[in-house]
Amino acid sequence: MIALFDVFCNLFFLFFVLWLFYMQFLKLDKKGVKMHHRVRSFLFLVTALVVGILPAIISSAQAASPDSLYTYDFRSVTGTTQNLATANSSVNLSFVGSWTSDNSGTNFTGNTTNTQSSSYAKPASGDTINVSSNQAVGASALFVYRDTCQPDSENISQIGIFAAGTSQVKLQLSKCVSSKTYPECRIAGALTPTGTLAVRGSQALVDGSTYRLTCVKGADVGASAPFTMQTVLVDTINGNQTTTNTFNIPDTGLIRSTNYLTAGNKYPLPTQTKNTDQFIGKLVKLSYCKSVDALAVTNCLDQEVAVDSTPPPAPTADEIKYAFGNTADSVVFSWRGGDETIYYGLDTNYGSAVTAVNSAITPVDIAGPFREAVLSGLSTGTTYHYKIGVDGVDHTFSTVPSDTDSFKVVSVGDTIASTCRSYQAQLNQLVLDQNANFMIHGGDIAIANECGVPAVHQYYKDIEPFSNKAAFMPVWGNHEYGKPTANAPTGTPRDTLANYKGRSFIPNAQTVPSDTATNTSNPGCGSELGSTVNTCQGKDWGWFKAGKVLFISYPSTWDGAIADWQIKAGSLMAQAQTDDAIDYIVTYGHHPVLSSTGWTAPAGYNTAFSTLGDLYGSGSVTGGKYVLNIAQHRHNMETIDSFHGVSHVVNGGGGQGLINFQTPVAGSVFRAKHLGFSTLDYNATTRSLNYSIICGPSISSETYTCAPSSTIYSRTFDNNYVTP
Repeated sequence: MIALFDVFCNLFFLFFVLWLFYMQFLKLDKKGVKMHHRVRSFLFLVTALVVGILPAIISSAQAASPDSLYTYDFRSVTGTTQNLATANSSVNLSFVGSWTSDNSGTNFTGNTTNTQSSSYAKPASGDTINVSSNQAVGASALFVYRDTCQPDSENISQIGIFAAGTSQVKLQLSKCVSSKTYPECRIAGALTPTGTLAVRGSQALVDGSTYRLTCVKGADVGASAPFTMQTVLVDTINGNQTTTNTFNIPDTGLIRSTNYLTAGNKYPLPTQTKNTDQFIGKLVKLSYCKSVDALAVTNCLDQEVAVDSTPPPAPTADEIKYAFGNTADSVVFSWRGGDETIYYGLDTNYGSAVTAVNSAITPVDIAGPFREAVLSGLSTGTTYHYKIGVDGVDHTFSTVPSDTDSFKVVSVGDTIASTCRSYQAQLNQLVLDQNANFMIHGGDIAIANECGVPAVHQYYKDIEPFSNKAAFMPVWGNHEYGKPTANAPTGTPRDTLANYKGRSFIPNAQTVPSDTATNTSNPGCGSELGSTVNTCQGKDWGWFKAGKVLFISYPSTWDGAIADWQIKAGSLMAQAQTDDAIDYIVTYGHHPVLSSTGWTAPAGYNTAFSTLGDLYGSGSVTGGKYVLNIAQHRHNMETIDSFHGVSHVVNGGGGQGLINFQTPVAGSVFRAKHLGFSTLDYNATTRSLNYSIICGPSISSETYTCAPSSTIYSRTFDNNYVTP
């Protein structure tokens, strides 16, 4: 199937070819005599072209599938567009109101004051649609989304209306949900219960992107009918991304309507002030199909509203990040897609190269490949150049600070994809402006169990301006394996640690007791794939040394995890106490021990942190090097000084939102209900460690006032805490 515009182009090409033959074969020679043999050749070619090409052009303008009820092409329309389906072939779509069309589609726009538009069609008599309960039906639209985030749902196309005993097949966009819009569909019939909501897909739409939305309802089975929604983000650069959501909806019974088929809005048009579900964007193609089963309908829609499935050229690498390695002379790069070779060296001549391997743990939110490359034999405290692929962009990275280096760390947690909270992009920029040597992330990274599956990839793209030049050192929070929240798009699955463990290297990685080879739920993975073995075992926490500071992350609240961590972290701390190359010990993780938010510490936390604080805390024992624990989870900023000789920080202002304080806990010296993050500055000359809270962007729920990027709390640990 091609558009009428394409037919016109082909006809124009045909006549152009005929004109060329005319000039070649019918021109007069110098004696004025026609070349009769050329005339015969010309007539033969004309016949071949007319007989062979023109019917092909005409037939190509028809719908490809006999199961199509209505198929419309919205490119270069002039007021009406032909139904390209064999069925209902005389039912052309008419356009009214304010709209524009070009060779890429028809733009619909509208508001409640002065602009509205629509297109409509129905047979001169009889039913617009008639689908029995034992048949399947579906619709598909190819469109360009415009980010308007409306308070009401946007009507892409529908047949019929929905009320008690009526029928409808509808494609629409959701009303604004946490600053995002999602695809929705409703297929209802005579048996559909009143008040049945449209089903909602899990893929948040991105402004300016092209999508194909397809919804198919199978035959009624028992009390319910199978329903599939497929949303394809059409990406000719990196490859199409497909999200499939499945549902069971109540039996529809007979789907029959004599109402209009409409696209872009309702028809007849609503009164101007009630023009609240106007589609704002560009429609390219639209089709409705019915058949004996869902597979046949899907095949019909795939033919009628096809998108290019040709594999795109190899995408440029994205999600580029690196972490410090298991040894001080190494780093480990991770990225998605692109070339598998990373080139590196002290200048842009590079000189060394490593071929990456696929990550041993495979994320499941988006197609890979996810690559990992170990760069070794490096000098500490040194900046290197690198590029991914021969034609890759030059970047720089810095190795772990040496014992004589001063350095800065930025600590964030409870972040979220920028597509879910616009202010997260502001906070990310403030973090980038710190020019830190590396980041420690305390967990709750993308919040895909609330924002939808695409949030994972989005967050790692969000932080790439930081992570492609400074080390990214995360640990996991509860959202990395969280169930879908009440606000999540319909069909959103439980998130899985595979999406995070598969993207990041954890130095000196440790495995908690419950992360067994057969545990397919957190801290393991695999249940989302139906696996009987753990597909993400390990990487539950780790440790590394930067300069003269030992950083130890701690695990989430899994059975036996914190008790196991206490033993292993205690051994590391005991060694650090006698190591002249370590001045301070800092721990970081997700759940706090203390918070002035009515918080009760998870089981075992008080025991673990009080025991370690009493043994190694700078305020508990002479020469104790354990000075600071940084936690997240409670969405605000707080400092508690001290708990068993160790300062505890709640650093949960990363972008998810804010919660209220209640009665202050003992030792709480600073509290701010405001977005923010923390920094650590180690001064190698004075052997001091400064901790600061940095003010983040403003949001309406805050109760603390500060200027973004300003320091709102600071404390310095000096060499009084260092073993003489």
